[in-house]
Amino acid sequence: MAGEPGTTPHVAPPCRQHRPVWRLIWDTACEPAHNMALDAAILDCVAASLSPPTIRVYSWDRAAISVGRFQDARRTLHIGYCLQHGIPVVRRITGGRGVLHGSDLTVSIAAPETALSDGPLGVAAVHSVLLGGVSVGLERLGLRTSLGSARPLARGGGDCFATATCGDLVDGLGHKLAGAAQRRTGGAVLQQVSLPLRSGPHSPEHVFRGDRSERSQALCGASPVRVADALVAGLAATLGIEVAASAPNPMELARTEHHLASVIVDLAKLM
Repeated sequence: MAGEPGTTPHVAPPCRQHRPVWRLIWDTACEPAHNMALDAAILDCVAASLSPPTIRVYSWDRAAISVGRFQDARRTLHIGYCLQHGIPVVRRITGGRGVLHGSDLTVSIAAPETALSDGPLGVAAVHSVLLGGVSVGLERLGLRTSLGSARPLARGGGDCFATATCGDLVDGLGHKLAGAAQRRTGGAVLQQVSLPLRSGPHSPEHVFRGDRSERSQALCGASPVRVADALVAGLAATLGIEVAASAPNPMELARTEHHLASVIVDLAKLM
């Protein structure tokens, strides 16, 4: 169930006698292609039961753009500006529109669907479960959030933050605070969530075509470590889990190398 717009519905986690332990990967600022390839690799391994359910928190070592799985980069990005300023573009395996990274905190959650609920969940219900955990985390920072409205994305627009759907979180003014995108495969789910923390060197209107974004300033200047700790705590409380810090395993690192070529968008070929 997706819930009514403007609310953050709660879907109960599976009933368990013991709290399961999920892996927590806390990454340093990583290269853009590595970030997307590693998320894809973790989903592969979780779906194949080779890796545990995982929460990964990371940032980006430079300004970069990630575009959605089916997004037409030529039609939705200012390619010339990106090339002129050396802004790399990478493709997510999740859906949605483009996100300007480098000044944000990104959280990805990869888990079997059975770890999220005792019964089957649709796309909107998975959003509500996981964004519910993000919302609980933000409440620990004194922020009240709600799901965006269910209005469709603007036609032709490239910026994820230009609209807020029921798969996103907004602040009290209705400005988008967290953008989320999802991929489901092999009975597993990957949810990627981006939360801008400050203004970056490039403005969204310089890199995206279409509607301008309405990013929330509620987290502007917040400590990334403090935000990350709150989000992980919120997800753990909502999902009824414990977390244990660890690192990617050798199988995931090998799969990361496999995915690298597919996530890089060659802008020169789009001119």
